[in-house]
Amino acid sequence: LLAAGKGKRLKSKLPKVLQPVRGRPALWHVARAAMAARPGRLVVVVGHGAEQVEEAVRSWGLRPEPIFVRQGQPLGTGHAVGSAEEAVGRVAEVLVMAGDDPLVRAMASRTKARTGASTSEAGNSSSISQEVPGIARAYANSRPDPGRS
Repeated sequence: LLAAGKGKRLKSKLPKVLQPVRGRPALWHVARAAMAARPGRLVVVVGHGAEQVEEAVRSWGLRPEPIFVRQGQPLGTGHAVGSAEEAVGRVAEVLVMAGDDPLVRAMASRTKARTGASTSEAGNSSSISQEVPGIARAYANSRPDPGRS
């Protein structure tokens, strides 16, 4: 789960993934959808407001217990995915979900995990079916950062 973004346009001290959507943080909705895919490992990439995000996620009692990775300097989505590479380890499939996209549904996560689909209905999560390492490069190549040329 990518949860490192600052959300400058929101003009809030609260990290953007903790902004409330229907009474719960946006990331809570994304985490619930991710859990529907029954992951063997749950990695949360944090950055801005890392302590607040980690505290919130821990309070939700997710299983498997989340592994938190600090992105460090925010250099875009591909970099955030690359930050998680070591924690993810060697796996056949990886489901990458944006922590600020609470509209993704659990059914989409289950379907994606089962079929290896490339994008969600909302278009903001990706499944990468390849061996790790190389995940960040594959993600960056499949989903270019719109802010970069």
